[in-house]
Amino acid sequence: MVAILGFTRDDILGAVKDMYTAVATAPTGRFHFPVGLTGCRAVGYPEEALRGLPDAAVESFAGVGYPFRAEVIRTGDTVLDIGSGSGTDALIASRLVGPSGKVYALDMTPAMVTKLRRLAPTRASNVEVIEGNAERIPRPDASVDVVTSNGMLNLVPDKRRAIAEMFRVLRPGGCVRVQVPFLLGYHGYPDDYFRYTHSALCRMFEEAGFRVAIVETDWTKGAYLNAAKILEDGSWAFVRPWWRFLTRVLSLMLFRLGASLDTYYAPGEVGMYQSVAVLAEKPADTP
Repeated sequence: MVAILGFTRDDILGAVKDMYTAVATAPTGRFHFPVGLTGCRAVGYPEEALRGLPDAAVESFAGVGYPFRAEVIRTGDTVLDIGSGSGTDALIASRLVGPSGKVYALDMTPAMVTKLRRLAPTRASNVEVIEGNAERIPRPDASVDVVTSNGMLNLVPDKRRAIAEMFRVLRPGGCVRVQVPFLLGYHGYPDDYFRYTHSALCRMFEEAGFRVAIVETDWTKGAYLNAAKILEDGSWAFVRPWWRFLTRVLSLMLFRLGASLDTYYAPGEVGMYQSVAVLAEKPADTP
């Protein structure tokens, strides 16, 4: 999540760049989302996937799930990783495609781009780092086999445009694996910007031309904290003071339990999401 003081396009993009500049340059700071090696483990990365990755890449990880669980990347594929950050996913993808494949790592935050450009040549000759925006991907039509994205879509002002761009750059028969935070609510943020439902996600991908294969939800990450927040927000509705008091006590208990289970959240902050993965295919008969 990103602290946003306004909701114009410039406000959103500026806040995103500021936040992820901090993650790139000061990854040991306190953030209200999973960061670094602890974050990788918290959202489901197996140890074998993390083994051998450079510390400088993993320390600035800020994803919301493990996008390789679907095993859609093959040797020789061309992969586009949107919102690549410091390169944890791009470097894992480079292993999967092998020397005959190619990975394009796209990010709009200059600090992240600079960091990965320093790392990639020493670790993966098949990774090309690109500075750019998901709403206008600087790649030709039908030029990649797989698109991956880990926590990017919720930060894009025009989500439908970003999804349409994924469709454009994919070859017919190619697929996209997108991991997004599924928000049940967050203080003051407009629903249209941050909150999804499964049906809304499917609709956006289908409107772009995709055939949606899977929508999965990891209900474990943040579930207790979400329940606590729902209780706290709903407590005002009880007229009887003792019922209001009881729900407040229950919410406090859940907050404490959630904090112990979801230790990657910063103190005093509530993540308010579970991770949702969308796997979709560009039909092979697309002109």
